[in-house]
Amino acid sequence: MIIGINAIGMSIGSEADVSGILSQLRADRLQVEPDHQSGDGAPSKSAWAISNLVLNIDRDEQFSARRAAPKVYEAGITHICLQSRDAPSLKAELEASNIRFNADLVTLGNGTWYAYGNTPSGFVVEVESAEYAPEDTPKAWLSHVALCTHDLENLASFYAKLTGRPWFGGYRVKQNLANDMITGVADVDLKVCWVACGNIMLEFWQYLNPETQRRPANHDQKNAGLNTLTFEVEDLRSELPHLVDAG
Repeated sequence: MIIGINAIGMSIGSEADVSGILSQLRADRLQVEPDHQSGDGAPSKSAWAISNLVLNIDRDEQFSARRAAPKVYEAGITHICLQSRDAPSLKAELEASNIRFNADLVTLGNGTWYAYGNTPSGFVVEVESAEYAPEDTPKAWLSHVALCTHDLENLASFYAKLTGRPWFGGYRVKQNLANDMITGVADVDLKVCWVACGNIMLEFWQYLNPETQRRPANHDQKNAGLNTLTFEVEDLRSELPHLVDAG
């Protein structure tokens, strides 16, 4: 049985690209294997423990220039979401750490406020308000990771089968100026659904405009930005047949 997501992996040009995110999540640096060193002697790989999982970071100054992170409407792992009871303060502090937001916080009329920001390494971090959270909740927490695909139902069904949890949603959203402002993309038309994965939510997007294209089979997995999800299981040996069956 899959317990949840153990780690999210990312490739960045510099740890400064995500220093604001790590600070807001009160991340604790874990021990780095001594052989993972870059040419300047600094660790090229690091792991950071946050409240619900680990962030694995691969630092390479050439990543940003050589392999661009996917845009929000392109296939891949496109963004992570930080929620907070005080979203305006969280957004302001992330902006001060060199994250550039498309717009001020915007509401979709559901009482929740959203903003998308771009890190220097290219991937997107979302700020989402959660005023309903208990007062003793940490200032910020990682609530979901988003994947974009050309076939929403197929990818969501795969993760539902993999995790043993149903997907829900499948809503289509179009002709909504607020979504254009949040994403920084004009005339957005998209579908969205979710799979609750224990310690975090998996969010799935398919853009119909601009259209999400199928990713080539030979796609370089080491693109800049978010690129891996590591799942935690109770017993790997007994889980392998299920993983194979899920695809």
